[in-house]
Amino acid sequence: MKNEKTIFIRCSEETLLLAKALAEHEDRSVNKQIIHLIHSAAKKNPILAGELSRRKTVYPNKKETKYGLVELAKSLQKVIPQDPKN
Repeated sequence: MKNEKTIFIRCSEETLLLAKALAEHEDRSVNKQIIHLIHSAAKKNPILAGELSRRKTVYPNKKETKYGLVELAKSLQKVIPQDPKN
Protein backbone atom coordinates (compact mmCIF):
# COMPACT_ATOMS: atom_id res chain seq x y z
CA MET A 1 0.00 0.00 0.00
CA LYS A 2 3.02 2.32 -0.11
CA ASN A 3 2.36 3.53 -3.66
CA GLU A 4 -1.34 4.24 -3.29
CA LYS A 5 -2.44 7.64 -4.54
CA THR A 6 -5.48 9.69 -3.62
CA ILE A 7 -8.10 10.94 -6.06
CA PHE A 8 -10.74 13.42 -5.01
CA ILE A 9 -13.90 13.41 -7.10
CA ARG A 10 -16.35 16.27 -7.18
CA CYS A 11 -19.80 15.14 -8.32
CA SER A 12 -23.48 15.86 -7.99
CA GLU A 13 -25.55 14.26 -5.26
CA GLU A 14 -27.25 12.13 -7.93
CA THR A 15 -23.89 10.77 -9.08
CA LEU A 16 -22.90 10.01 -5.50
CA LEU A 17 -26.15 8.11 -4.95
CA LEU A 18 -25.56 6.15 -8.17
CA ALA A 19 -22.02 5.29 -7.05
CA LYS A 20 -23.28 4.14 -3.67
CA ALA A 21 -26.04 2.05 -5.27
CA LEU A 22 -23.60 0.41 -7.71
CA ALA A 23 -21.12 -0.29 -4.93
CA GLU A 24 -23.80 -1.79 -2.68
CA HIS A 25 -25.12 -3.93 -5.54
CA GLU A 26 -21.59 -5.28 -6.19
CA ASP A 27 -20.87 -5.62 -2.46
CA ARG A 28 -17.96 -3.17 -2.63
CA SER A 29 -17.09 0.14 -1.03
CA VAL A 30 -17.60 3.19 -3.24
CA ASN A 31 -13.83 3.55 -3.49
CA LYS A 32 -13.32 -0.03 -4.64
CA GLN A 33 -16.26 0.28 -7.04
CA ILE A 34 -14.73 3.30 -8.73
CA ILE A 35 -11.38 1.52 -9.01
CA HIS A 36 -13.18 -1.50 -10.48
CA LEU A 37 -14.98 0.71 -13.02
CA ILE A 38 -11.70 2.34 -14.09
CA HIS A 39 -10.00 -1.03 -14.60
CA SER A 40 -13.04 -2.42 -16.45
CA ALA A 41 -13.09 0.56 -18.81
CA ALA A 42 -9.35 0.21 -19.43
CA LYS A 43 -9.80 -3.47 -20.40
CA LYS A 44 -12.60 -2.61 -22.86
CA ASN A 45 -10.46 0.10 -24.49
CA PRO A 46 -7.02 -1.50 -24.43
CA ILE A 47 -5.24 1.13 -22.37
CA LEU A 48 -2.19 0.42 -20.28
CA ALA A 49 -1.04 2.78 -17.54
CA GLY A 50 2.52 2.68 -18.91
CA GLU A 51 1.33 3.93 -22.28
CA LEU A 52 -0.33 6.95 -20.71
CA SER A 53 2.92 8.29 -19.29
CA ARG A 54 4.58 8.04 -22.74
CA ARG A 55 1.62 9.32 -24.74
CA LYS A 56 1.14 13.05 -25.13
CA THR A 57 -2.44 14.16 -25.56
CA VAL A 58 -2.90 16.73 -28.29
CA TYR A 59 -5.60 19.35 -27.88
CA PRO A 60 -5.93 21.07 -31.28
CA ASN A 61 -7.81 24.17 -30.06
CA LYS A 62 -5.92 24.67 -26.81
CA LYS A 63 -3.79 27.79 -26.56
CA GLU A 64 -0.39 27.55 -24.94
CA THR A 65 -0.58 28.63 -21.31
CA LYS A 66 2.21 30.82 -20.05
CA TYR A 67 2.97 31.19 -16.37
CA GLY A 68 4.64 33.71 -14.13
CA LEU A 69 4.57 37.41 -13.47
CA VAL A 70 6.60 38.26 -16.59
CA GLU A 71 4.03 36.59 -18.84
CA LEU A 72 1.19 38.27 -16.92
CA ALA A 73 2.83 41.65 -17.42
CA LYS A 74 3.26 40.97 -21.15
CA SER A 75 -0.38 39.99 -21.52
CA LEU A 76 -1.51 43.12 -19.64
CA GLN A 77 0.63 45.33 -21.88
CA LYS A 78 -1.34 44.04 -24.85
CA VAL A 79 -4.66 44.83 -23.16
CA ILE A 80 -3.93 48.07 -21.29
CA PRO A 81 -2.75 50.91 -23.55
CA GLN A 82 0.43 52.60 -22.37
CA ASP A 83 0.28 56.28 -21.46
CA PRO A 84 2.79 58.04 -23.75
CA LYS A 85 3.62 60.55 -20.95
CA ASN A 86 5.18 57.79 -18.81
